[in-house]
Amino acid sequence: MLIIFSCFNKKNSLLIITLFFIIQIADTSAGIKYRINMFTPAHTEIRLKDQIWDDLFKKYKILRVTHPKNYSHKFWDFSYLMEKYKIKKTNLVAFGRSTRKASAETRYYYYDNFRKKKLTLNTVYVIDSTGHLRHLKHLLKDKDVGFFYRDDLWVMVRAEKERMNDKDKKAFKNVKPKLLEINEEKSLYYENDDNYYGFGWSHNFKKPGIWSEGSISTLLFRTDKNYGDLKLEVSCAPYITKKNNILELDVYVNNAFNGNVKMVKKNQDEKIEILISEKLIKNNEIKIDFNFKNPFSPYEVFESPDGRKLGILIKNIKITTN
Repeated sequence: MLIIFSCFNKKNSLLIITLFFIIQIADTSAGIKYRINMFTPAHTEIRLKDQIWDDLFKKYKILRVTHPKNYSHKFWDFSYLMEKYKIKKTNLVAFGRSTRKASAETRYYYYDNFRKKKLTLNTVYVIDSTGHLRHLKHLLKDKDVGFFYRDDLWVMVRAEKERMNDKDKKAFKNVKPKLLEINEEKSLYYENDDNYYGFGWSHNFKKPGIWSEGSISTLLFRTDKNYGDLKLEVSCAPYITKKNNILELDVYVNNAFNGNVKMVKKNQDEKIEILISEKLIKNNEIKIDFNFKNPFSPYEVFESPDGRKLGILIKNIKITTN
């Protein structure tokens, strides 16, 4: 500014400074507008409009999702209702960062309770995926649990079965395990919502295959008719670390012990063959539980920040007559 006044008379100096000021305002106006808009309340789209939400959230003040993680897209469906009805507790969040180990342990806690058919009172559970819905129906269909399908979302609430309307009941009746065709090999992808897995599975970073996560992982499927005795072939690779040079697991078929498996080949595909007796199969539905003796997370062995306790990476499954 001193240079301008030293080079021009007062009138011209003021004109030049004014011109520079106008140019600077024009150059920074977009940023100023952005800063102002940060303090302007954003328009919130009300995504959930069914009367059921008003009925439930006036009564229940805890909201849980069946697959808790640091960022859930379902948060945006419920964010308005959580504020409107003053929800007291929730694990349905949208964080940029969180403690992965804590998130994983929370998932295992919920899965363990679901398998024990334990639901807490005063809680609305948002069902995260089709696989979770199928598994929960398998576990709770004979219990006093209300399953509600509204606004393209499934939720469940303990002791609210009588509140289900005809559409809920019809939609719930149509929930069945996914059909696994005889002699047809199926590749598994975590991102595929119409799948064969229940609780205890996780992603493979958008690559083929699904990782078992936690101490128990469940596959759930059906056949189109009674084929007698069957054999399930599972192509997988174990997660072997410096803390466990042997991955050991027990296999259960429809809650009956089937066998013990030990895997030792790091990063190499192996095949688990599970013989399924006809007498264990009911309504052509089959549930396979993998119970892991010693799962470890990459975090525990200093490989990565990944807090998931991994067991096997399943790539393909195939059912055949035996």
